[in-house]
Amino acid sequence: MRTEQQMKAKWYLQQAFKINELITSKIEELNELKILSTSLPSTDFSQERVQKTKSLEAKFTKYVISIVDLEKKIDEEMAQLMELKIEIREKIHQVEDSKRRIVLQYRYMNFMKWEEIAKKMSYSIKQLHRIHNDALTDISVFIS
Repeated sequence: MRTEQQMKAKWYLQQAFKINELITSKIEELNELKILSTSLPSTDFSQERVQKTKSLEAKFTKYVISIVDLEKKIDEEMAQLMELKIEIREKIHQVEDSKRRIVLQYRYMNFMKWEEIAKKMSYSIKQLHRIHNDALTDISVFIS
């Protein structure tokens, strides 16, 4: 069972992962917008054509504006992620035990899954969780 301090430490460390996921999601959205901006709309010849006043604005401009806005948001979030990762890295490096430091680094800086870390470090998942809990206790001292 985790203590309240360990839970706070885990929440703190997981912030970078959550921001990274938001950025990834926005990049996917950006790619979809870029595809839409380069596609040509088709004309429906099955319906009666009514003469309308043509818009002076090109149809792709709304996509371009959305792309620029989204790219700006992504850049801001990437800067925030980099600052947070620097801060987290500094906290992790304060942990004295090298095994604990490595587990924290793999998990919260490299966003690796437990199975990947276990294979890389030649530990069982159970051993990793024990090391991780101890590391959370260590790191909680630095984030209080």
